[in-house]
Amino acid sequence: METNPCSNVPTSYGKPSQKSGGTQKVILICFRNPQEQKYRCIHLDDPTFSNRLLPFRGAVECLFEMGFEEKDSDLILPVNISLDTLRLVRDQIKAEQTRRMPSRPSVSDSTQVAKTAKNPSQMPVTSQLMICGLPDSKERASELADLLLIGLQRWYKGWFRWVDTLPCERCSGRTTNAGSLTPSSEDRMWLAGRVENHHCQACNHSTRFPRYNHPGRLLETHRGRCGEWANCFTFLCRVAGYEARYILDVTDHVWTEVYSQAQKRWLHCDPGEGCDKPLLYEVGWGKKLSYVIAFSKEEVVDVSWRYSFRHADMAARRTRCREPWLRRTITRLNQERQQKLSKERILELQQRFVVELVEFISPREPQRGEFAGRKTGSLAWRIMRGELGSTSKILFIPRAVCVLFHLHYDTASDTYERVSDGSTQVHNWEVCTDKAAGVTRHTEHDWKMAYIARIEGCANGLISWKFDFAPVGLKVEDLSIRVGSTVFENGQVTWNLSSETTTVKIEAGEVLHVLPELKGASRLILQVELTGGKDTVAWQHAQIFRQSLNAQPDKSPPFEIIVKLEQCLLEGQ
Repeated sequence: METNPCSNVPTSYGKPSQKSGGTQKVILICFRNPQEQKYRCIHLDDPTFSNRLLPFRGAVECLFEMGFEEKDSDLILPVNISLDTLRLVRDQIKAEQTRRMPSRPSVSDSTQVAKTAKNPSQMPVTSQLMICGLPDSKERASELADLLLIGLQRWYKGWFRWVDTLPCERCSGRTTNAGSLTPSSEDRMWLAGRVENHHCQACNHSTRFPRYNHPGRLLETHRGRCGEWANCFTFLCRVAGYEARYILDVTDHVWTEVYSQAQKRWLHCDPGEGCDKPLLYEVGWGKKLSYVIAFSKEEVVDVSWRYSFRHADMAARRTRCREPWLRRTITRLNQERQQKLSKERILELQQRFVVELVEFISPREPQRGEFAGRKTGSLAWRIMRGELGSTSKILFIPRAVCVLFHLHYDTASDTYERVSDGSTQVHNWEVCTDKAAGVTRHTEHDWKMAYIARIEGCANGLISWKFDFAPVGLKVEDLSIRVGSTVFENGQVTWNLSSETTTVKIEAGEVLHVLPELKGASRLILQVELTGGKDTVAWQHAQIFRQSLNAQPDKSPPFEIIVKLEQCLLEGQ
């Protein structure tokens, strides 16, 4: 672990000098190593920071006064900050400690003992800093509140448990989601309108999973999926004194927004994914957003535009109701909610809304951290929802009991279908690729065709898919594959299917090719390269998976792979 200024902060807090000792230690280390950048950095997730600085009011504010700046999850002291500022803070703290050091009381002088207990030297660090001449402003307190919000979210992520399926309550075996059960009166009391049936195939027992919506019950169970996560986290934020609102995305996700007094704006805060990354869902997960609505006891706000930088595309998807009707309805709901609020509070909410409108008008560019796919939930669940993101590397892994792996892709609907796994479907061609560079899906509405080709201006395009049968102890017995390509002019499309030891070139066409060379393989990589073409439309001269938008369901898909599997024999068998 890299050394940082928090590394040797003393662990005892009994005396006032020890309460401010963490701050003094930071100053001392910076003095000893003025040119070393690593000694000018404090990691916020370092236990020494959370245990030896954060608990004491004023310590973090003092760091800001020295010149430390927040950057991602660190506090950084810029190299251009003069050490004179640190020296001034150090001298003032030491002077106050010396001046306030209590005299040793007489054992018989109980009055003096009582006075010593109330000595100013035992006041919080914030009070000491005020006497030192360092401001303990509301602004600093607000900045600290933002830092504590990050800490709350990190703690919550470790405390609240994600549930795909519950273990069998009878035999502790694995279960599968087998539909719904009727909610009991107790379930309804805790606002569980839906109960999942998690069925165990080993003992044929059904484990009930009520989807509770009441925070009181969720504080006891602290488990669930995104609905439960957001519900309980929003509640805890409000209990902690934050202004928080519940965010509903009609494409099936929920999260929280928290108002930052320091930044005078609403912060996106998804308890399972991260804070202040509003474009995460559209850019990282690949969601096609339409309506995103914020709810609190005081207001309802359409915040859709915060979560998209492709406003025109999102506007085209907002077809569930007329926009004027939506605005009137939200206005009416706000009037109902704000009937008993003071005029000052209503004015404050209106001013905040104006700030939001200004933010909505100008789409922001994606930032670092917003390109990642979804983190919560099992891999299979995230793949099914198409929320892994375009940069995620995907492996196709069959079930252990599977003897046939059958997958195909339909370009018209942009859908993979895993026929061998109950016809599970995954939308978006890129979601299931291992690599994709310089290519995208195109649609020709005049010719009513869809295909995958290079991005305009790219000389080369590359896509690969990975299939791994080794984790479940299987290998290839027979393999058939069909890939479709279309070329014009001098465009070229090259297909290769590789195992651990063999690479086979595949001929494109409508025929399923049997490849006996790959018998016995446990891992496969299918790769296609698109090159060539002429003039400014060269990208269009090498295409794969070209298909009519009106393709009939019974027509052979442009990409299909069928693998008959057998068990791998262990050594000695």
